[in-house]
Amino acid sequence: MTGMKSGRGKLDANNKKSNSVSYHKPLGSYTHVRRAKPGIMLFVSGQVSVDSNGSVIGKNNAKVQVRQAIENLRRVLHSEGASLQNVMKTTWYLTDIRVRKEVNSVYSKYFKTPYPASTLVVVKELAVRDLVVEVDAIAVV
Repeated sequence: MTGMKSGRGKLDANNKKSNSVSYHKPLGSYTHVRRAKPGIMLFVSGQVSVDSNGSVIGKNNAKVQVRQAIENLRRVLHSEGASLQNVMKTTWYLTDIRVRKEVNSVYSKYFKTPYPASTLVVVKELAVRDLVVEVDAIAVV
């Protein structure tokens, strides 16, 4: 397990990751388990690739959509005094498993170790036409 920095918006020694030797090595940029100290939990609804007017950015382009969805997630967290470092868990929804590598390449530029615990779900479609990626998150401040 690894300790982290303390202070609001940052993780401290009680927020830890665990990739136990009894588990397989993570298959991507995630941690098997994240333990968070007691704090304020933020449950962030699914973020997608839309601008401030609700228009889709990067229609059917996974890389562009992941970047925009994470930027939207970052803005929502910031409005609550948090950052991407506070994210303990993400759930990703993709309409095509073949874009997984593209998603991971962008994701790993925003999220650093200790990575959040993460789940990937492939769905038939998302709520808005032309969207191929959605992410929701749980953060602790």
